Amino acid sequence: MMIEFDIDEIQEEIKDLSYEDKMDFLEEKESDIEELIDELQGYQSEISSFRDEIETERNESICKGVLQSLKDAGYNFELDRNGNISFSLGKANISILMTFIDSKVDLFFEAEKNQFTYRELICSLLPDFKQDGNYFSQQITKEELNMCVVDVVSKLMNNKQKFEDI
Repeated sequence: MMIEFDIDEIQEEIKDLSYEDKMDFLEEKESDIEELIDELQGYQSEISSFRDEIETERNESICKGVLQSLKDAGYNFELDRNGNISFSLGKANISILMTFIDSKVDLFFEAEKNQFTYRELICSLLPDFKQDGNYFSQQITKEELNMCVVDVVSKLMNNKQKFEDI
């Protein structure tokens, strides 16, 4: 249903009508507009759903590529329930988050003790990452994602003993 509305035409149509007829006519126009809005919102909802499906498929494909790159490098990881790569080193829990929209790799760690020591170690291993507390971030291109994640995991795992010594 596509209805065109021209305020000038509507005003022209109702100018000689009685009060009741004007109100009935305008209520009918409002009803037409509300129906059109409902129909358009339905289309918008369907399009949003399609976009979400396509984005999910793309993200799953990218994650599979990252996991395959890690596997090829000798690391066997699965994604956690949030879609991140999570593991423990020493007493630190580490999560690597991949942001696909703005092509970014983030690393977050938490530890009950010695957070400053863990932070210093991670800073020394990932000097190109911006650091904010226990959060590290690096902007990358989409083409660099797999290589960056593998590089981060390699740097951390190659220093596993240092993490365990903390």
